[in-house]
Amino acid sequence: MKCLLLSLLIVICVGCTSTERISKSSNQIQRDATASLDRFETIAAAAPPPHSTTAVGGIEEQERIIAATQQIHTYLTGVEDKVPEWVYLLEYLAIGLISLLVLLILWYTGIGPLIRTIFGWIPRAKRRDAELAAAVLSDSDPAGVREYIAARRASDQEFDKAYEKAQGT
Repeated sequence: MKCLLLSLLIVICVGCTSTERISKSSNQIQRDATASLDRFETIAAAAPPPHSTTAVGGIEEQERIIAATQQIHTYLTGVEDKVPEWVYLLEYLAIGLISLLVLLILWYTGIGPLIRTIFGWIPRAKRRDAELAAAVLSDSDPAGVREYIAARRASDQEFDKAYEKAQGT
């Protein structure tokens, strides 16, 4: 339901502009006036004198309506649509949300760590773990395997749980 409402809001915001609606309405009025003019001309040609003079008045009215709609089209070329400020806000929010969703999808599909590695960003916990592992392998540092395992268990809860399970078997 929310998706439907959002789609409707987008269609309303992106739909016809005010000038297009004015132009379409003016075209419809002109079509109706032209059809009415044709009917008045038929009545004026076929009706007796009191009705034919009324029909002539209707013909003149329809010609004025058609001329007015043509003026509307002429004036419409000088009109500029103004977009409400809240539409810009919605546009920026939509762009931000889409960007955020793209980043989340990239991160959770496994591309995120790859991008992180390309830029050289390594989390602090991983750096400490690597430094301790290097110290364990180094002869100059007295840190041993026990210190390494203790540091890993303290910094990574998943490793701690896995280590406890491995000790139990």
